[in-house]
Amino acid sequence: MIFNLYAVKDELSEYASPITIQDDEQAKRYFREMCINNKMISNNPEDFSLWLVGNFSTVSGEVQPTKPRLIIRAKSFAKEEPTNDN
Repeated sequence: MIFNLYAVKDELSEYASPITIQDDEQAKRYFREMCINNKMISNNPEDFSLWLVGNFSTVSGEVQPTKPRLIIRAKSFAKEEPTNDN
């Protein structure tokens, strides 16, 4: 099976170690949960984003790097400020 390799990028630092996930939609769900549960990311969503960085074959063990492609930014999951409509 071929899995995608995704890495979280911190604009103030570098990419984190990649993780294997089947596809972009599952990766977005995983990253959304990370954004909610990780204080560093939830407090600084403008600094973090998820990138596709390659593929991994569970059959051959080969890793195929790709040009990094932005999947989604953490600020997409940032909680909106409540509005006072009274």
